[in-house]
Amino acid sequence: SQMGIFGTTDGGAHWTPLDNGLTNADGTISSVVNGLWLDQSNPSVLLAATEFGGTFRSTNAGSAWTNVDRNESTQFAQDGSTLYVASRAGVLVSTDDGATWTTSLAISSGATTVNVAGGATMAGSMAGDVYALKNGTWSLVGHPGSGPVHNIAIDPFNAKIVYANVDDVTAWNQDLYASVDSGKTWTQVFCNCSVGAQALAMSLVVPNRVYLGDDGGGAIYYFTADGNPRPTIQYGAQPYGVDMRYIVVGSNGSKTDDACYVLEDQGLSYASHCTPGTAPPLNA
Repeated sequence: SQMGIFGTTDGGAHWTPLDNGLTNADGTISSVVNGLWLDQSNPSVLLAATEFGGTFRSTNAGSAWTNVDRNESTQFAQDGSTLYVASRAGVLVSTDDGATWTTSLAISSGATTVNVAGGATMAGSMAGDVYALKNGTWSLVGHPGSGPVHNIAIDPFNAKIVYANVDDVTAWNQDLYASVDSGKTWTQVFCNCSVGAQALAMSLVVPNRVYLGDDGGGAIYYFTADGNPRPTIQYGAQPYGVDMRYIVVGSNGSKTDDACYVLEDQGLSYASHCTPGTAPPLNA
C-alpha cells in the first residue's frame, strides 16, 4: 500500500520491487498503491491505482509502468471486457484493457469504491452516496451512514444484498451497514468489532455469506448476510497481523468455503480456508 508495488513468482517466498515508471507528476515514486488489477487472459497486463499519481498500466508484468490517468484512484472492478476504476473524478471506464479511460460517472467529491457482482455495478463516494448502474445509466440509490463510503460488497448470488463500511465521522474507524433492496435503504450492523469494520468481502461459493476484517480484531469474522443488525458472528482464520485493510476472496476448489488473502498493516497473509484455521504470512 505505502511501499510501491512488489511482485513474486514463487508463491510469496521472495518479492521484487516493480516501480519503474510508477511516478507522480513531479517525478517522485507513486508509492501509495491502493489497488491492483491483472488481466486473467493476458497476465502481462497490469493496472495500478495510486493515491497521488493516478492510474498506471504495465504490459510487461510490472517491469515498467505508464501513466494512463492522473486522477488519484483507489479500486478496480471488471464486468466482462469493461473495466471501472474509482477515482477523484468519479467512476472511469475503459474498454481497451485499461489503455484509455473516460468518465462513466462524474462525482464532484470523488468515487471511493466500485464493485461488480451478481449482475450489479455499484459505486460509493466521498460524500457518502451509493450509486448503481442500470441499462447504461448511473443513479444515486442510497446514503448509508454519515461519512465517506469505504468499500461496497455485493452478494454474487443475490445482488439485492449489499454491505458497505462507512467512515465514522466521530472516530477513527468504519461502521458497517447492510441493504437488502439494492442499496435503497440501509440498516446499521453491529459487528462487536474492537475498532471498526475496515475489510469487507462476500463469499464466492456460499450464498449470503459476508467476511469482515476488524481493524484490530486479529481474525476474519463471517456471518449470514441477510440484513440482520445483530448477526451471529463466527470467527474464521487468524492471519499474521491484526490491522486488516482488505480481504480478497479467491478459490480453493471447495464448494463450501473460500480462500482469503488478507491485506494488513503488518503485511500480506493467505488463508486456504477463510473459516477457522490459520493464515500464514506471504510477506511481512
